[in-house]
Amino acid sequence: MSYEAFQQQYEAESGDAFAELRRLDETALLALIAARRWGRYDLWKGEDHYQIWRALETKGTSASIWPLFAIVSDLQHAYLVRYHACEALFGIAGIRDGDLKGRVQYGLDLNRQPADRQEALAKLEALLRSAAGPGTARTPKPWWKIW
Repeated sequence: MSYEAFQQQYEAESGDAFAELRRLDETALLALIAARRWGRYDLWKGEDHYQIWRALETKGTSASIWPLFAIVSDLQHAYLVRYHACEALFGIAGIRDGDLKGRVQYGLDLNRQPADRQEALAKLEALLRSAAGPGTARTPKPWWKIW
C-alpha cells in the first residue's frame, strides 16, 4: 500500500469515527473516555484516531471541564491523549490564551523556550475555577474512579 493510499484510508476511517462519535451526547462521550477503551480504538494510548476529543469539543459543556482537566494535568497519560484533551478543554472553556495552552500542552512558552508545566497547570486550574464561579470544587479523586 502506498503512503497516499494509507493516508486516504486513514482519513476515511477518521471521518467515519468522528461521524459515529458526533452522534453521541456529552454524557456518552465522557462514559467512553472513562471506560478507558472504545471498541476499535484504544483511546488511552494516544494512537490512531483522536476523534473522540474533537467530538467532545463540539458537544462539551461545563460538565466536561473537570474530567478533561484531570486528563490534561496527569502527565502519566500519553502525550497525544493529553494534547487532544487539552485542545478540547481550551475549546469548551473558551480560553484563547495561546501562551498558556503551549505551556500546558508542550511545556514551552510562545518563544519555544522551556516553561514550568506545573505552574501552567496551576494557572489553568485557577482560571477554570474563577470562570466556573465561587464554590466550584474539584473532585478529590480522579473523575473516572468515582462510582
